[in-house]
Amino acid sequence: MLLSGITYIGLITNNVFGTYLGLILFIVFTSYVLTWYLLTSLTLLFSEIVFESSRIEVTIDTSTSLNVRVVSRIPIKLGISLSLIHSPHITSSEERVTINGDYHTMNLLGRWIGDVGIIGGMVSIEDRMGLMRIQGLIISDETHVIVRPARVYREYGRFGLVGYGEVGTSLEGRLGDLKSLVEYDYERPASTIHWLTSARVNDLIMISRSEYGSCPAVIMDSSSKVLIPKDGKRPIDDFLQIISDIAQHCPEIKVVLISRDHVEQRFVAWDSIPNLEHYVRLESLVITWIMP
Repeated sequence: MLLSGITYIGLITNNVFGTYLGLILFIVFTSYVLTWYLLTSLTLLFSEIVFESSRIEVTIDTSTSLNVRVVSRIPIKLGISLSLIHSPHITSSEERVTINGDYHTMNLLGRWIGDVGIIGGMVSIEDRMGLMRIQGLIISDETHVIVRPARVYREYGRFGLVGYGEVGTSLEGRLGDLKSLVEYDYERPASTIHWLTSARVNDLIMISRSEYGSCPAVIMDSSSKVLIPKDGKRPIDDFLQIISDIAQHCPEIKVVLISRDHVEQRFVAWDSIPNLEHYVRLESLVITWIMP
């Protein structure tokens, strides 16, 4: 409007200088807009997000860092706002990064247990005059974020016979038979110490039990309702934390998944707990799709 006004005033006042000045400024401004829009659009079109690591692990309710870089085949450096695209299992904030710049550290917070992927990012870029803004999507090679349950070392006494409670889990099992007495491992709970023997030899000695029969079976609700969050938390995360607690003492746990018209038994180790969450999600989608 200002440039048009200068040109218009020059015309009605027969001011040649004002007219030409308005036309020159209009041409310069139009060239700036078109050039910026074209170069920025091409730069974003040929850009991709690069992660320093293809696999990141984080514990639920804790944060970790992820190094991110945006590169483009157009050799131009542009400052952009970047928001990563991922499932609600993790949260991340919008960050300022530079295309064709160095790696930028972004913080990730583990919210739900599971194995999720970051598939790209939403970008927003403004010109230096603040007159124009372009928003777009940049795809990346998927990087996996593994959100693991917290490692909580508890006593064996916790795992007895537990009924089917509010969270929909049942534990059944018993401690294994006494196998031998060994030197105490300080990573194991104090309840495993055999105090009488420890007093006799003047050193800490613990009870080593046989694997057979020592680990409870976990009966778990695997219907879609366990995936629905309530106050930001999902029931399935409570289930998986219980399994994780048991896995501190058991190399492999038998988990019985129960849902509508579907019962399945799986053996789960501590490292594969996030995969169990992913499996339940997929099964819930399949069962929901095939049910009338």
